[in-house]
Amino acid sequence: MADFHSLQVSRIDRLTDQAVKVTLDIPNELADNFSFLPGQYITLDVAVGEEKVRRSYSLCSAPSIQGSISVGVKEIPNGQVSPVLNRQIKVGDSIECMPPMGNFTWTKEAQGSAHVVLIGGGSGITPLLSIATTILESNESSKVSLMYGNKNGDSIMFLEDIQAFEQQYPSRFEVIHVFDQPRKKKGLFSSKTMENIAHKEGLISKSLLLGMLNSMNIPVEAAHFYICGPSPMMRSCQQALKSIEVVDERIHVEFFTEKSDEDKAAALLGDADEAFEGKAMVQIQLDGNSQSIEVEERDTVLNAALDNGIDAPYACMVGACTTCKAKLVKGQIEMDDQTALLPKEVEEGYILTCQSHPKSSYIEVDYDA
Repeated sequence: MADFHSLQVSRIDRLTDQAVKVTLDIPNELADNFSFLPGQYITLDVAVGEEKVRRSYSLCSAPSIQGSISVGVKEIPNGQVSPVLNRQIKVGDSIECMPPMGNFTWTKEAQGSAHVVLIGGGSGITPLLSIATTILESNESSKVSLMYGNKNGDSIMFLEDIQAFEQQYPSRFEVIHVFDQPRKKKGLFSSKTMENIAHKEGLISKSLLLGMLNSMNIPVEAAHFYICGPSPMMRSCQQALKSIEVVDERIHVEFFTEKSDEDKAAALLGDADEAFEGKAMVQIQLDGNSQSIEVEERDTVLNAALDNGIDAPYACMVGACTTCKAKLVKGQIEMDDQTALLPKEVEEGYILTCQSHPKSSYIEVDYDA
């Protein structure tokens, strides 16, 4: 079954009119379960009316903080879970939570002392804050550059933390704010900004990013880039970086929502058989137990598992996270999108079951692997 633990809300901080930071206490006996790398996320199972709804939220706290974890949550209009966390949850309430996971991570062993460029839009700052905090606290030789896009100054999440970085690490941290709708006072012939935060005006686009990289004198050939925010912004940033020949291994992306078709990358994994006629017998290994179910080609392995009462792990259901990851042991599947997985994971046979359709008559999938 999905590995959920009941955690108590110990603190709620209002970040903007539409965003909060929610802090959860970690009991000593769960400390190992909830250890994490900067940039990872947790999955919450939240009561919304009479039903439970799962959502994944990136951790904004750094691993150096003991005894608690925090997430930043921006309220989404007509959303199910974010309004509950922004307006209804209280200190002392309990929330069901899965241990941290995810591949959008920074480690000194992997990235070394390379210059790190963080590019965020809106609530995409959340995992970037954890990465920035960890680098600045633990790696004295690394520099961090943050490019952060928002509507205006009132919508900046974690503004106090960002300003504290500027004061505490003036030689190692720099930030450029980008506002697409800055507050202005209209005059007779021109408009004057009402923002008290230095900023560039516009959206973080390909041309704007290239201009900022040039003005900041960042050694792009040796830097690592972490991008998280709206899909159009992320696509533009990736195009910009590839245009100046930044290699894929130095570009790290994290999607919060379902990708557009042009951002997806399908994959066919495993071995086919001639007996496949649109249905497969799928054997699922989970928590040491094995169960076989029939899955049609148009359905995904995850949906079929849930429909058959199997408590398989999941969160986003759109291939944005890796909560539903499992290993393909036998048979063939086609993933609609593989991009949330690391290339090494795909090579080793791991799949996102929410994206996986059967392509052979018999398949074995192992969630325990």
